[in-house]
Amino acid sequence: MCLIQLCYMDNKKIEPNLTEIELKYREVIDSLLIPIAINDKNHNITFLNRKFIEIFGYTTEDIPNLSLWWQKAYPDLEYRKLVSETWQSRVGEAKKTNKDFSPMEVNIKTKDGKTKRVIVSANFLNNHAGNFHLVILNDITENKKVEETLQANKLKCELALRSAHMGVWIFDLIENKRFFDTQTCALLGIDPETFSGSEEEFYSVVHPDDRNLLKVALVNTIDSGVMYEPEYKVIWPNGEIRNITARAELIRDDMGKPKMINGIIWDITEHKKVEIQLEQKAVELQKVNQIMIGRELKMIELKKEILNLKEELEKLKKS
Repeated sequence: MCLIQLCYMDNKKIEPNLTEIELKYREVIDSLLIPIAINDKNHNITFLNRKFIEIFGYTTEDIPNLSLWWQKAYPDLEYRKLVSETWQSRVGEAKKTNKDFSPMEVNIKTKDGKTKRVIVSANFLNNHAGNFHLVILNDITENKKVEETLQANKLKCELALRSAHMGVWIFDLIENKRFFDTQTCALLGIDPETFSGSEEEFYSVVHPDDRNLLKVALVNTIDSGVMYEPEYKVIWPNGEIRNITARAELIRDDMGKPKMINGIIWDITEHKKVEIQLEQKAVELQKVNQIMIGRELKMIELKKEILNLKEELEKLKKS
């Protein structure tokens, strides 16, 4: 008697006939950490392992057949119909082509009313014991929650970056390839439809005066792990020069070797214009200040001369 065949039989019926090895086999499948259910050709559910009962709450007494299982697992009639049609279609395709059943992702209602996100797969077994379906139900509820949280955070991050007019980029050091989002391409004046991520494409838009500066900053980041934070100029296709700044950090692999650089960029052209204007005003004020200081020095000298003249006049009067 094979391992799977053991599980097809009702627990009470097989207990007296189980050998020690068979009991061990049955214990193994019953202790698997993935929920498993088995039904026969008459749609009777003949076996549910412990993990199935733990996660979904149902026993063979609750769902002795597939009809009750479908009603309890998919209480919404429309959703049950959708799952049933998909299931029948994939079962038919698997049997017709003699290929594996294509797993499907579904929502299953547990006995206590919770909803579990599950990937369902199946094996169709034929032997002297009859035709059976061995169904594996992989609970991915927590993984799905993490995935949804990450997706929500990603959307929030993208919204914040768009609001701040920032672009996101990645430099894959292994492939020597750059990956720019659409905002990064827009800031650099690059066509995202034709950009292949090569070094030549990137440096072709960087102002010639700043290319070496960027290469030195990149080497420092890769060799020393320091923050990548250069300021540089790019030349747009229309000839306009824009000022860009970047912030990025080095990512290493499990062996500690440089793997990639993840970063952001944003346009600081207007900031630079204001900075230049302030510098010009500072120079002008310095000139005015020097003029005023010169005048003050002349006034001091003049006052000293007047004082000397007064003293000379007093001496003449006394003589």
